[in-house]
Amino acid sequence: MRKLIIGSLIAASLAGVSIPAAARTNVDFYVNVAPPVAPVEVVPAARPGYVWVPGYYDWRYNRYHWVRGRWVVSRPGHVYAPVHWVHRDGRYYRRGGAWGDADHDGVPNAYDHALAARLSYFLWNSEPDDTLRTLAARDELRRPEVLRAQTERLLNDPKSRRFVEAFTDYWLDLRKLDDTSPSTTLYNDYELDDPLKLAALEEPRLFIEELLRADLPARNIVDSDFTFLNERLAEHYGVPGIHGAKMRRVKLPSDSVRGGLMTQASVLKITANGTTTSPVLRGHWITERILGYATPPPPPVPAVEPDIRGAVTIRQQLEKHRADPSCASCHSRMDPPGFALESFDVMGGWRNRYRAVKEGVTPESGIGMDGQRFAFYYALPVDCSGQLPDGRSFRDVRELKRLLLDDPVPIARNLTRQLAIYATGAPVRFSDREQIERILERTRVGQYGVRSIVRELVQSELFLKK
Repeated sequence: MRKLIIGSLIAASLAGVSIPAAARTNVDFYVNVAPPVAPVEVVPAARPGYVWVPGYYDWRYNRYHWVRGRWVVSRPGHVYAPVHWVHRDGRYYRRGGAWGDADHDGVPNAYDHALAARLSYFLWNSEPDDTLRTLAARDELRRPEVLRAQTERLLNDPKSRRFVEAFTDYWLDLRKLDDTSPSTTLYNDYELDDPLKLAALEEPRLFIEELLRADLPARNIVDSDFTFLNERLAEHYGVPGIHGAKMRRVKLPSDSVRGGLMTQASVLKITANGTTTSPVLRGHWITERILGYATPPPPPVPAVEPDIRGAVTIRQQLEKHRADPSCASCHSRMDPPGFALESFDVMGGWRNRYRAVKEGVTPESGIGMDGQRFAFYYALPVDCSGQLPDGRSFRDVRELKRLLLDDPVPIARNLTRQLAIYATGAPVRFSDREQIERILERTRVGQYGVRSIVRELVQSELFLKK
């Protein structure tokens, strides 16, 4: 046998063995190359005398390991870190053998190095630092008190801002903010208004960052007595007394329609198409992203096309749509929250009447930011009332928020699920329900504080083993 020193396994080939390009490491290895009929043994230089069978996590968390003379892939996810297995007497053991055999499904617990990578990519969106690597090398990171301390350290570091940005992009679809532009006919007062768009994008990020920093209850996701504004966004919301471009925490009036995520301008823009708003799209977004209710795909029924001439409202058009029995069950859940948000236009501005364009009707006086005169007029009034599936009625978005907050558990449960999906890169399945409920039980006393949920998630088997 002959020894080779390898600094990387990127697209390498050892003795004719094809190694996946995704199976990579930054650790130097000695490779003992046996005759073609025998398997390749990879021995870490730092642990001479041991026979190790290696596995690797690629960026999608596919696990590659050498079993019985071939590379095997198992379990999807998204962490990048080396994993090593000791092979003795035909059985595979975790590092040092202290943890015993693999789990019942053949997939092992993420040990310290993989755990360091998962934690770092979760809260920093980057590879582990020296502190995490040192703790992993000592097999100490798995200890609950050490893992909790490191979670706090990562959350307190400015790099945790990366987590907030990446998580909100995924959860709230903020990455889609530029997918649509306000209509040049109906909303040219918003056209080219980059200061408003940039402030609207920053508001939910600062809001979630504050919930995380102060461990505020998850109920704030639906309604809160504060938000983050600068002069342009405050003007858009009708909040007086805010000056300057800097975003800052602002206490909202007790009767404000703002507060929480679903009445923020970014969310309201993402859930509109730039020309019209749809109670169906906005209602679906709330039930799925805020309350965590899954909605099946729609039946093959033609979609409702809003009337921009102002002859009928979207509510009137949906009445016929909801009369179809194949549509009624889902629309009874989705539409009511969407109706409450009809008080907000395509950029999240408050409105009492719909805008429309029609020949022979005198448009509103004014000039948009594009330098063109307004072409729209104010048509039919907005009806933002509705009834939830359980029969409770509301008159506007304020009352809807109060009804949703009668039971904050679905809000906290959905947030926990969204964090778990983001942290592990895998969907939360029925078998994971028990772990989700345990996290909720442990955070119930603190009213499901957002930071507490993150801490308990990191300590859970969902994070450590999934």
